[in-house]
Amino acid sequence: MNAAATAPTHPTDPAPSRVSWWTPVAAAIVLGTIAGAAHVGLAWGRGALQDRFTWTSRDLAWMSPLGHIAMFVGPALVVSLLIALGWRRGARFAGFAVPCVMAVTTLALHVTGLHPYAVAALGIGGGVRLAQWAMHGAAAARWGRRLAVAAACCCAVLWLLAMRRPGDRGAIAGDVPNVLVLVWDTVRAASTSLHGYARPTTPTLDAMAREGLTFGLAISPSSWTLPSHGAMFTGQPAGRLSSSWRRPLDATYPTVAEALGRAGYRTGAFVGNLFYTHHESGVDRGFATLRDFRRSPRQLFWSTALGQTRLATRLAWGRGPGDWWAALRDFELRLKAEPFSDRRRADEITSEFLDWQARSSTPFFAFLNLYDAHDPYEPPAGYDTLFARPQSRQDAYDAGIRYMDDQLRRLLDALRQRGVLDRTLVIVTSDHGEQWGEHGLHNHGNSLYLPAVHVPLVMRWPGNFPTGRIEEPVSLTDVAATIAAAARLPAGSFPGQPLPAGGRGIVVTETEALDPSVRAKSPAEHGALAALFQDSLQYFRNGDTTYQLFDIRKDPAQLNDLIATPEGCRRAIDLDARLRGVTAMPATPPFTSARCAVAGGAP
Repeated sequence: MNAAATAPTHPTDPAPSRVSWWTPVAAAIVLGTIAGAAHVGLAWGRGALQDRFTWTSRDLAWMSPLGHIAMFVGPALVVSLLIALGWRRGARFAGFAVPCVMAVTTLALHVTGLHPYAVAALGIGGGVRLAQWAMHGAAAARWGRRLAVAAACCCAVLWLLAMRRPGDRGAIAGDVPNVLVLVWDTVRAASTSLHGYARPTTPTLDAMAREGLTFGLAISPSSWTLPSHGAMFTGQPAGRLSSSWRRPLDATYPTVAEALGRAGYRTGAFVGNLFYTHHESGVDRGFATLRDFRRSPRQLFWSTALGQTRLATRLAWGRGPGDWWAALRDFELRLKAEPFSDRRRADEITSEFLDWQARSSTPFFAFLNLYDAHDPYEPPAGYDTLFARPQSRQDAYDAGIRYMDDQLRRLLDALRQRGVLDRTLVIVTSDHGEQWGEHGLHNHGNSLYLPAVHVPLVMRWPGNFPTGRIEEPVSLTDVAATIAAAARLPAGSFPGQPLPAGGRGIVVTETEALDPSVRAKSPAEHGALAALFQDSLQYFRNGDTTYQLFDIRKDPAQLNDLIATPEGCRRAIDLDARLRGVTAMPATPPFTSARCAVAGGAP
């Protein structure tokens, strides 16, 4: 008997003539499409059905399948090469197993609470079993092709839905100005040379201030991004808005972009903050053009489930065996709560705005959010040693401010050369500040002390705004009314008083509570916070039922709490009543004379 005829047959080793080099690639394309569609569907479910942020691109519907295909095809090509070189034993099984393991791992990543090792075990075990099933029988092949086609169609539909945006509505009647709002994300007033900082962080803004109007005590509506932007664009107090750390701004209140779009303005938003100013945020409502997430190889990689794990990212961008070994040792195979994304820097945002502006002479309303002073504080080359070598985090923060200021110079120079600048109301401000150890705090969103809410605000509109400096407290909540008045919208279109003529008399800032389990000790861990500014005083209502009062002119570092002094108690009773008339945050008892007595400061 022929020895070859009696040789045992490996269950996963088909006859060599049936092994094709393209089999692993075809399996990778089918499974990558299915895995990408599942990733898109789960993200869509969180966003559309649960009204929660997904922090993903509008291009996810095509980027995710394409990214998964690219990720799956890479290892499959290695197997295909081995087949082409003559490897046969186990080739067909390996060709199916590699993409199957990756696909099942991708799905397992979406199961909340799984340990990384459990994700890996499910991926390997489930992928091997799936490969064993898929490699036998025509039914598996048919179902794979059908699912891939259905997944591709679903992604196409979701992409079309995501890309729908209002168009520009035509020319404006009458002579109205352009409006340009630049928000330097996370820039506190104290770190700008405009407000006396020792480092030359804002020479362009300083020069613009000499031609325009500066507000010495501009207060952000909140100490973090979304409620501050929402208040700026709706005129509503931050605490009245629907937004939260995980939920977008809803359509309860109209935005100034919607109103100007209806009036015939071209509207465009060019943003670097991909957490709270992107297409899901609600801040984008009314902008016919929105540039947020980039279309780039990095964003393609980060549009996959595996790409959103620290393990895959560290392996992909590691600089050598040491980095790769460290990534494998830590084995962070979990989806990030707030995804990686390939954000635009200030120079790219500035260029995109200038290109957009040059395409039409129709009056425009443009919003630019520049993110280069935000954590993780990574200024570009040329600025990374600007103020110190090596840089501390605060040095990098200062360098990021200077980088944005230099881009402001480029933007203003371009508009001046085009003859557009003096017909444009230019507003430069920030959504909130940053803390660098004051009161033992860092970052933002966790307090309402001056470093977190005192921001720069400069407006330039020659012949319409005066030049000089206003020292009374003003709120960024009045930006919407200011823009509406400049654009000659009907009076009362937005709440508040147009600057600079108005002013609220009192200025309120507020923020919601933080989750104490994931933050360092801070006032906001104990509940929501609200503060009121009047004249030189800042009064606090804290979620832990404590109250504070500071004279910010005499004590800008806010080290001397006046709440327990006789005069402080008298003022606090009045300020507390005023604050309660504006906001329900936090839900704590009123400050009364009895509390003064407890504090030892009763008159």
